[in-house]
Amino acid sequence: MKTAEARDTSGQLEQAIEGLRQKFLRELDERIFAFEDAMAQIRNGSNTQHALRHIHAMAHKQAGIAPSLGFAQIGEISRDLEGKIEKTLSDPDCAEKHQAWHKSLELLLDEMEQQLPDLA
Repeated sequence: MKTAEARDTSGQLEQAIEGLRQKFLRELDERIFAFEDAMAQIRNGSNTQHALRHIHAMAHKQAGIAPSLGFAQIGEISRDLEGKIEKTLSDPDCAEKHQAWHKSLELLLDEMEQQLPDLA
């Protein structure tokens, strides 16, 4: 009886994870737009620090959840972006740090966009 219960629990867990994975994919385009909107704010020079903190928070959240849902690359790039944003926030005048996180964000957006066709 315990083996059957364990299989049921395991099946329920797999179902729950798959549901979270599908939700992650459905909301991927919204997160892409949120990252792009924050970038636009930075390009326009409005609320730069706020936009950087927002990118940092989104990257942090995504770095935590993406790998556990099967999106290791998104998680890894998000973690890298998070670290680079932290360095930029600690020294906002350093252009080299700006270029580093900007490249990481572009790489992240590319990776996220590659996952969009998986919705079909």
